[in-house]
Amino acid sequence: MLAARVVILELSFIGMLTAAALRAHLRRLKVAPLSSRQGFRWARRSLLRGDLIEGFDDGFLIDVRLPPLTLGDHVRIRVALEGLVPPNMLLLPTELVEASEADQSRPVVTGHSDFDRLYFASGPEIEVLARMTADARSLLLVLTSARLEKSTLEVEVSLRQDPAAAIPKVLQLARELAGPVGSPLDRLMERASSDRFAGARLRALEVLVARFPNTHETRTSAKAALADEDLGVRLVAAMFLSGEADEIVREISMTATPPLRAKAIRHVGKTFGWERARPIIEAGLADKGIVLSAAVFAFAVHGAARPPQERTVIRLRLESLYSSALEVSVEVIESLAILGDEGAEAFLLSRLEGEVPSIRAAAAQSLAKVGTPAAIPGLARAAGSPHPVVAKAARAALQVVRRRLGHVDEGRLSLTDERGDGALAVSEEGQLELATRPSEDS
Repeated sequence: MLAARVVILELSFIGMLTAAALRAHLRRLKVAPLSSRQGFRWARRSLLRGDLIEGFDDGFLIDVRLPPLTLGDHVRIRVALEGLVPPNMLLLPTELVEASEADQSRPVVTGHSDFDRLYFASGPEIEVLARMTADARSLLLVLTSARLEKSTLEVEVSLRQDPAAAIPKVLQLARELAGPVGSPLDRLMERASSDRFAGARLRALEVLVARFPNTHETRTSAKAALADEDLGVRLVAAMFLSGEADEIVREISMTATPPLRAKAIRHVGKTFGWERARPIIEAGLADKGIVLSAAVFAFAVHGAARPPQERTVIRLRLESLYSSALEVSVEVIESLAILGDEGAEAFLLSRLEGEVPSIRAAAAQSLAKVGTPAAIPGLARAAGSPHPVVAKAARAALQVVRRRLGHVDEGRLSLTDERGDGALAVSEEGQLELATRPSEDS
């Protein structure tokens, strides 16, 4: 049977290897010389040509969004093996090639019929056989969910002392990834329940709830994780079991560290009822930093479902929370769009005229949702900003407002009313004027 073969050529510690050591190693692998100075970008330009799958976040495979593999396809994926090896290790597969009969007869280390795959180790590389209908996401999940029994401390120390000499140890770690037997679900459940590293348990549970949300195994793992000693693991489990473990979410949202509180408060904003959520949100609004930002978001989400008069009060409260802290300020601006109260337009227009590009861009994006014809002159001026992020956001917002409110004539934007009797016109210079369409009799 024809099969596709993925050869994992390289495991590189970007930022730890010197450029010279990396180039020397890649020359031994007959790969074009690269520079490690620019981090992940070197892979995009040289080793994995074409579009890289985006989905690398916080040191673990989050989403690779690949169709089923077919012969001749290229696998363009970045995978970090957090909890197994240092978090900036990259797994860089090369292109798929046709596997020979000899390849298929080599010793099998791991196999599982559900995913129709065979795995084996060969020399300094890992080779993974996948049939033509195999799904790359499941294949990578198998690799990333494999559990290593030994510590990676020795490899980390070697990398600091002699990066080039540590490469064989890195490849040995890679070979060990092909060893554990069992399905991806089995391995993830094992990691989520018994890995000695809290980070590994957390990532395994996150993958379970993201990739297998409707399985009995995921639900079983989440219920068991409610008793985990790590708050982060408990929070992920409680969020997944929403409604069954809300007390854990509430407790963490009030008493945990700021990152966990922020994560819990955002979840409260999306899932709790208003009466239960309000004291949690109020406590967050009295805080600062990421906790305050999360509370602003939750307040806006709940506010959008309140009656108009209450929305106005909530809008004024949100505007009052605008501060010198950039993160909070941007969150306030974005939350005003979530709230959906047109009374926020004046506030957003004043921020559109400010000096901080990220705030101006956020204001433009929010005006796209709540802006009226009065917002068009300001957006038109911002579209000519020398800051690309501001200009791009303003142009996009201007298009949205134009589509929503009217039509475009050459050199002018005309916003007609439903009867077509008159129009609000904006010249190319951004001047706003009332245009009256002549009657057919004149």
